[in-house]
Amino acid sequence: MDNPVECSLCKYVVAYVDAVIQTNKSEAAIDSALEKVCTILPHALNHSCVVFVDTYGPVLVEYIAAYATPGEVCAALKVCQNGTEQRTPRI
Repeated sequence: MDNPVECSLCKYVVAYVDAVIQTNKSEAAIDSALEKVCTILPHALNHSCVVFVDTYGPVLVEYIAAYATPGEVCAALKVCQNGTEQRTPRI
């Protein structure tokens, strides 16, 4: 089921990581950006962000390296509506 808050949070986190790492899609660069992203959100969203990153962290690293857009990453995680099939990263 589509959760608009989780979907928006996912897109924000992925867009932030993309902006920070730019072309350096190494696991270390993505991990570093994921550690920082929740600290810049308003306090009300901080806990949700930490839970999201803790829940999806390892998969986020894979998907951010494999997919081009926040929409694709979040659809692959199934936090945003994308039809019925789950996509796996092309590595």
